[in-house]
Formats: sequence, structure tokens, C-alpha cells
Amino acid sequence: MIATINFSCTSHCDEKDVLPDDETNEMVTKVSEILNSNKTTDKNRYNEAKCTLDSLLSWGCCVPTTCCYQHVQSNTTHPVDIIQYFCIPTLGVCYQIKHYWLHCFLAGFFSHYTSVVVFVKDGLVFVGECQEADIFAWGVVLEKKKRRDLWTTLEEQTMIFSIPLVEKMRSMCPR
Repeated sequence: MIATINFSCTSHCDEKDVLPDDETNEMVTKVSEILNSNKTTDKNRYNEAKCTLDSLLSWGCCVPTTCCYQHVQSNTTHPVDIIQYFCIPTLGVCYQIKHYWLHCFLAGFFSHYTSVVVFVKDGLVFVGECQEADIFAWGVVLEKKKRRDLWTTLEEQTMIFSIPLVEKMRSMCPR
């Protein structure tokens, strides 16, 4: 698992998430067998298999990446406005990261980045860090041996961390 506080990064692709050619070829073979068999009589199922094959042949195969975000504030009576974006310039989209926000996408195929976080408190702007608030983000990196069973870590990927754990992590990161 990867865990960060007030994370930002430059545009990149997660190349390690792209499956090797032999695994992609194995998937192409299995989907082709489905399409060529007489077992696929349902037109919708056939169209899904054809679309999957077209996608595999065009893009290859990539494991999904899941990231979760949590706003942590020490003073909930006078909260800090937290502004940060997750961007996929390849697709021309940008999403504001919200409290308890989660996204899942194919990080090996699309360049993406997380902007620097901006905190606004009582008319003052803090860039990158603020004493009264943080964005805690986490995700799970699938080991090669687990990639065949992508759902094994779904529960881990969507965990919500407790405030005491975040406080402990804060104390470990110098400001």
C-alpha cells in the first residue's frame, strides 16, 4: 500500500501497471475463443466480447489503479478550504479532489498528475501545507502474483483511515 500526506506529482504514466505481452496475448486468445465459439448466442454478450477484444488489441491490458483521499482537519469549527485537482491531460479532464473521494482508472495508459494542494483559511492562502489541515491519500499497488485476481485487494483499496493513524503519520513527517 502507498500512503501520502499532501501529495502532488508531475504528469506521468504508471508503466508498471501495464501487463506483459504474454498475459495480454493470453487474454486475447481467451476472448477470441469466446467470440469464435457457438456458446455466445446472446447478442449483448457477443458485442461485449468484441469490444473487449478490440480494446485489448488497440491498447493492451493494464491493471486498474485506485486512489482514495481524505481531508483531515484539526479544527472542524472553522474548517480550512482545501483545493486540489486530479488531472488526466491526455483525456483533457480535471477533477477537484473532495473529502472521501475515490477514483479508479487505467494509470498505465493515460498520463495523469495530482496538483499541489492549496489551503485557504481566514483569507490566507497556504500552498503545499497548512498546520490545521492535510489531505491524506492512499492506494494499493498490486504485486505481479496478485494481478490475476484484481479484486483481492478491493477491501484494502477502499479503507478509510482513522484520525489517530493520520496523526501518527503526520508526526513522522517533518514540516
